[in-house]
Amino acid sequence: DTIALPDTIALPDTIALPDTIALPDTIALPDTIATDTAPDTLVPSCPPIDQPCLGEVWLWCDPDSFELKWKARPADDPCVYWTCDPALGWVATLHDGLACDDGDDCSLGDVCQEGLCLPGPQIPCEDGNPCTLNTCLQGQGCAVSFNNGASCEDGDPCTTDDFCNGVFCEGTALDCPGGANCEAGTCVFGYPSPPYGPFEGDTIPDFAFQDPFANQELRLSQLQGQGRLLLLVFTAGWCSVCKKDAALFNQWLTDPSKEGLRILEVYYEDFNMQPATPHSIQAWKAGLGIQYPLVLDHPILGEDGKAQGGNLAQLQQPLGPLDPTYFPPVILLCPGNLRILHIRTGFPLDSMNALINQWLAVADCARDQGGGQ
Repeated sequence: DTIALPDTIALPDTIALPDTIALPDTIALPDTIATDTAPDTLVPSCPPIDQPCLGEVWLWCDPDSFELKWKARPADDPCVYWTCDPALGWVATLHDGLACDDGDDCSLGDVCQEGLCLPGPQIPCEDGNPCTLNTCLQGQGCAVSFNNGASCEDGDPCTTDDFCNGVFCEGTALDCPGGANCEAGTCVFGYPSPPYGPFEGDTIPDFAFQDPFANQELRLSQLQGQGRLLLLVFTAGWCSVCKKDAALFNQWLTDPSKEGLRILEVYYEDFNMQPATPHSIQAWKAGLGIQYPLVLDHPILGEDGKAQGGNLAQLQQPLGPLDPTYFPPVILLCPGNLRILHIRTGFPLDSMNALINQWLAVADCARDQGGGQ
């Protein structure tokens, strides 16, 4: 059942091999050899993207690195709106012709063009007044400074050496010798020629008033040649609309559009319809803060206990065209020849403002017989 082997086997030191080994002339090989070989190279490609347009992000594959990348939606502005195209990404829709704001306070009517907000024309700050310097400043808009001392033309042929003083062009009244008056740049002796009367086209009579603030008489002839238009208004302490008119006249003193307008207000009677006094006119002036010339008429106390007569009576029926039951009387005068351009009762703001502006636009009302009509 078993064979006992020795502990060791003795081998010879060398083994003799034949000098040559005979091999066959040919070896037959099969026609093909089946192998599981892989291609030499792998062609990389981008992975498919199911939702390229994902909310505010467009997903795309970089054709060079084959990496998946994304691009956020650009911010909209009034001139551009962005939509996502799966193949192209964010595509701009231009709102050409749409109004926009270029951020420039000094431009108006900005409009979109080729995706940009192009500035419109500059704000027209120029006011046509040679006595003001007009510029547009960022954050402020039109800014005005004064060209004080510059030469100008006040449109009054009876002044010389006109110069800028604030917004106004002022000149020195032509010095006519011997008490002559200036009419249309010419010195004329005496009061303007007739016909005298209270109707439009007449030369107003040389009314005399009392100036209690200078304690002297003031006649209309003393205002001849001053400014381009004279507004003569009668008022009374009981007249509520007259208070509103007074506030308006104060504003006109600094209104560039009313340059050349002179205002004279005649205080006729007090709050109780009594003849006006120096004391009552001072209270009227102080209470309303009146800054333009204010004078007293010369009425008397009538049998009915009310003021009557004075210069106003020459303007009212039956002597003049005004109905005495209406108030206040208002007259526009040409300073050059004291011709009555317009006479009425009441002061409707719109129509009177338009009429005043029309006459102020006339260079010389003494020569223009109907420019303000």
